[in-house]
Amino acid sequence: MKKVFLCAILASLSYPAIASSLQDQLSAVAEAEQQGKNEEQRQHDEWVAERNRKSSKRSNVAQTPRPRLIKERQRQQRIRKLVRINWTAEATADKKRDQSYE
Repeated sequence: MKKVFLCAILASLSYPAIASSLQDQLSAVAEAEQQGKNEEQRQHDEWVAERNRKSSKRSNVAQTPRPRLIKERQRQQRIRKLVRINWTAEATADKKRDQSYE
């Protein structure tokens, strides 16, 4: 009877120690889970920032005209201007010729 009584007393005294140990373990697990979530969120934020930087860089490159394209556009403008001058000169010559026939 003494043994049973002694075991019951020791068990009741050790229960808070077991409970606090279990509580410590649960809080450690919760903390580890939170750290894992924070790390995952940080990695995701870094990935989003990198993607945005690359996208911004691509759009900036696409918007800046390249020297070769600038030269090509200038050449096309010169051609258009010459064609317009030539067309105007031909129209003036035709008009004078028509007037001379009359």
